[in-house]
Formats: sequence, structure tokens, C-alpha cells
Amino acid sequence: MLQAQFTSLLNANNFIPLPETDVLSSEIDGSFTAPKQETLFALIHQLYSLITAESQSTTSDELKKIHRKKNLSFLKIASYCRAILLSPTLDDNYELTHILKIWEIRILCLLFLTDPSFSKNPVTHTIIPNAKFLRTEVNILMKELIRIEESRLRRENSPIDKRPVEMRFPEELDPFFKEILRRIKYGPSLVLINYSYMDLFELRGFLAESTDEMETNDYLKRIEILAYATTATMIARRENLSVFNLLIATAEDAERCTVRNELYISRLSLLGCLIGLIYLFKEYSSSTKPVVSAISGEEDHGFEDSCDESPYFASVKNLFSKVQLEGPFVQLAKIMGSVPPVFDDESFQTVHLESGELRSLVELQRLIKNLKITGRILCSLCAEFELTLRFGESSEILENSNDELSSALQILNKVWWNGNVSKVYGFE
Repeated sequence: MLQAQFTSLLNANNFIPLPETDVLSSEIDGSFTAPKQETLFALIHQLYSLITAESQSTTSDELKKIHRKKNLSFLKIASYCRAILLSPTLDDNYELTHILKIWEIRILCLLFLTDPSFSKNPVTHTIIPNAKFLRTEVNILMKELIRIEESRLRRENSPIDKRPVEMRFPEELDPFFKEILRRIKYGPSLVLINYSYMDLFELRGFLAESTDEMETNDYLKRIEILAYATTATMIARRENLSVFNLLIATAEDAERCTVRNELYISRLSLLGCLIGLIYLFKEYSSSTKPVVSAISGEEDHGFEDSCDESPYFASVKNLFSKVQLEGPFVQLAKIMGSVPPVFDDESFQTVHLESGELRSLVELQRLIKNLKITGRILCSLCAEFELTLRFGESSEILENSNDELSSALQILNKVWWNGNVSKVYGFE
């Protein structure tokens, strides 16, 4: 039986308590007594129908009702995943891959449920205030995954694995899910950065030995994803000057690459330019306060003038000149129009601009000075770059897999674009 084979993953003690579970169970046809994969798939389709309806809603009251139903749907799915994993009638045809996919569906739904406004109004909002709430469950899950891999290595008398124990996961674990688990567990810490660098070192070793074109392209894509993840982590840690220098060096490396990737260079250069301007603005703000003319009511141009005097501004301008493609500006405009620039502060609203309006260094300076482009916007932009690398655009994700669990995950991955881009790194 699967319970005997994977006892550590199918244990009731592994799950965080969700108070509304009992209420929700009564709303699901057939209850939780004999959970089936088909019911889980149906619930996920219902969720996506709600998301589609939400995007078409026109009134505030209608949006609130659908938002509430959508959150309850996330909770239903997460609870139902738990019921499947603990069911004594769990399908004996399941393998570790299937179990991990159900775990991934559960963790993603709980992550989508996180809502910082919970603390202000717990009655009308979800029960998960932030990603930290999930760490207990994630910590246990990661320990059990490492234990399973260690047992496999001993059972097969495999060669000694020289990687740190914390990097040894079953090959059945999806790379994106592994990153999600790490991000939730460690937050924007040096530990997370160190693991990213270890992954990067390992991938570069694989890349050097690769002779297959498809495999090579996969390694290059994963290296690019790590670059965005590391950038976001350092921005969240407010290491602005360090990440500015890192992006300059990474963009230069990308330019020297035998196979030149113009989109990658443009994305790195735009990120570098923006974080450089944020660093200059922080320096300016710490030494003086912007003044407003008593006569005209217009803000002065002290920040812009101070940029011209900074030795770093030449590098900022050089990076800006390397953004040759329109795509990164389109993605920046998309993020600014969907993600508030400051976390959990309703006084800061989204900004709707055309991508062409962002192709001016002076305009970018103005937006940063007025706190329209912030570290949160840049972290979300890194997430947008990562998601499009992993999945393409949301509309390009097709539910065409023969495996129902894979199809369910394909549907769930569309939800990242439904107001959840800022949750990709698990910092909030």
C-alpha cells in the first residue's frame, strides 16, 4: 500500500490546520469520505470558471462576491488534496510523482490564498495572512522529501552525493515546486541566495557537458530564471548597490555568450537600470528632502540633477541603451498596472501607462521619485519574466495533458496572472 511506502508524505501531522475545512467539506458533492481525483479536477475547473467570471465583472459588489467564492474554492481544493493524501483508499496505481503533484496543488492554492489585509478584517478575508503562515507545513514536507531521497540512495547503493543534504530531493519533484518550497521556507534570506548560487554552479557544470541542443536550451533557461530569482531576493533584502553591480556583470556575460539572447540582455539591462535609479534615489533622499515650489506647486528636479553628478549614472544610462526590445517595457507596464507599488498600503495605487511612455529615462526617474516604481514592482517584474519563461503567457498554457493531475496544475499555473504575480517568490 502507498501509505506503507510513503508514510512520511501521507501523515495527518504534516498539514497545518485550516479551521474552515469541516464547513467546506459539506459543500463538496460526495463529501470527503471517499475522495477521488476526478472530483479534485472538477473543483479546479470550477475555480477557473470563477476567475474568468471575475475578469468579466463590472460592479464592486459582484467582484466582492466572486472574490469570496474564489478564496473558498482555493480552500476547498487545498482541503480536498489533504483528504486524498490521507485516504485509506488512495489509488495503488499512484506513484511518488502523483503524490507530489497533489502536494503541489495544495501548496499553490494556499499560497494564492495569502492576503495581508486579513489582519485588518479577518471576518471578510481569508485565514492565511502571509506566506510565513505556510512555513510549518513546508518545513515538514521538505524534510520528508529529503528523507525519501536519502532512503533511495541507500537502497540503490548509489555513489556518495556530494551536494549538501538540503539540496537532495527526489527527481520526481518538479523544479518549480522545489523553488516555491524553498522560497516559502527561507524567505528573502542569505540561505536562499546561497542555494540559488549552488544551483547555478551545478547548472553551469551540466551546460558545459551538454551536447544536446534541447537540453542546452533548458539549462540556459533555468540559469536565466535563477538570475531573476536572485535579483528579486537581493532587492527584497534592499541590497540595491550589490544587485546593481550583479546585473551589470550578468548583462555583460550575456552579451559575450556565443548564442546571444537579446531578450535576456534587454530584461537584465532594464532591471539594472531601474535598480540603479532606485539606489540613486535612496542616496538622494537620505541627504536631502524634495521640495515643492510655493509658487508653481511643482516638485523640483533635485533628484534628476543629483543623478547627473553621480558616478553610477553613466552605468545606468549604458544599461538603458541596451534595452533594445519592446517586450520588457510591455511587461513593466503590465506589472505597474496590476501590482500596487507598496505592499499592504491602500494609499498607493496601480499606475496605468503604455509601454512607449516608459522608453524615456527621464520618465523612469520621475516614476521612481514619485514611488510609482519601487522594489516591489521590480520583484514582481522578475516574477513576470520567470513565469513567461516557464509557461509562456497565461493564454498559452493549454490543458492538453493525458494526466489529469498535470492538466490540473496547468490550469492552476494560469492563476499566477490573476493578481498573484507578487507571490511567486513567497516574500509576502
